[in-house]
Amino acid sequence: MFKRFIVLLLFFFHTYCFADWDQWSDTNKKLFVASELSVLADWSTTRKASLNWDACNCHETNPLLGRYPSTDKVDLFEFTFLIANYYIADSLTEKQRNWYLGAITTVHGYAAANNYAIGLRFNFGF
Repeated sequence: MFKRFIVLLLFFFHTYCFADWDQWSDTNKKLFVASELSVLADWSTTRKASLNWDACNCHETNPLLGRYPSTDKVDLFEFTFLIANYYIADSLTEKQRNWYLGAITTVHGYAAANNYAIGLRFNFGF
């Protein structure tokens, strides 16, 4: 059911994504790609943990997800954030966008690196 929801969202939103992309600076574009990659890495490793929290002997630290979120909750949260990330960044000035995207890249990159360090590898496991 969740996979159908994702496909439906992509179908409806694909024409709206990147509407103002051409107006972004090269730095903004590079930071956006880096932020999306760091979110994907965080999602992948967090998803791996959510398949069996006991096996990894760890817990989620994002208060929006809760300590032991289900795989569906992790998927929905991270997928929604991947889309929202663009719209949030697009609403900011160029300087604010640089700071925002840098912060997102740092936070999610740190989370993914931490997850990797405790043995959670990059694998969506669909």
